[in-house]
Amino acid sequence: MPSDSSKMAPSRIEKFQYFERKMSITPLELDPSQRPDIGFRPTIMEPMLCAAEEGRDLVPALRAIVSKLGFDSFMYGLSTTTLPRRDALIYFFATQPREWSLRYEGKNYIEVDPRIAIAMRSSSPVPWDQEIALAAGRPQHQQRLRDFLADAARFGIRSGVAWILRNPHNHGVLVALNSSRPVFDAHQQTILARNIGDILTFGTYFHEFFMRNFVDTGIPSRLRGAALSAREVSVIEFVACGLTAEDIAPKLGISARTVRFHMDSARTKMGALNREEAVAIAARAGLINIPP
Repeated sequence: MPSDSSKMAPSRIEKFQYFERKMSITPLELDPSQRPDIGFRPTIMEPMLCAAEEGRDLVPALRAIVSKLGFDSFMYGLSTTTLPRRDALIYFFATQPREWSLRYEGKNYIEVDPRIAIAMRSSSPVPWDQEIALAAGRPQHQQRLRDFLADAARFGIRSGVAWILRNPHNHGVLVALNSSRPVFDAHQQTILARNIGDILTFGTYFHEFFMRNFVDTGIPSRLRGAALSAREVSVIEFVACGLTAEDIAPKLGISARTVRFHMDSARTKMGALNREEAVAIAARAGLINIPP
């Protein structure tokens, strides 16, 4: 059986330190030889496109766009496939500081992030705040959800909207606009109604921009080379024992979909082509023990 990751000997973690943490995705810049092409150029995207054309960091321009839309920060997540038995790569972008990205990963907040559960229900922006999040969360995850909400609030994430983009490539795409307001009240609803066209345009065209200029050109995910989280190590060790995502999920108290996310995230970080190679890399690094 896999060992308790919370009691992992420091020496095992130290052996894996060549997977340097690179969770911060700022600055985000395009190579000057690349064209920031997204086809049609919506007005709302001009600040980002101009920054890309001039070889500047895109994050300040994105923050300005998000502010114009009535929000404070932005998160984008991409899984290159949503098929259960296919290996995927994970791409992640956020305008929050590095500290939040590292904390999000270290606490495995992907497992309780209410934006994901709420967004899965709709292809259009769905509002959320603390009350909505707690109502949507699983009973067994309420304390972890409260921890997430308290931590997120420290970084100005207290409400917002989130949605899933449906696209012809069958990718899983999450878009979230965050607000520091504690409640998604009538004022926020008015802002959403007024800006809904630009909000949908922003999410769609940022995804198109990211796909054309980063994913399709072969630029590695910014997760490549980052250290594995304790949860990812546990999942890899379970996989090494021959367990499937459906087998692992009840052992960790999470969904099979989230187990697959952890495995794909670990593969992305290690640059492994498949689960078997990820297990082999982790074993060679001394991070897991493969049963005889």
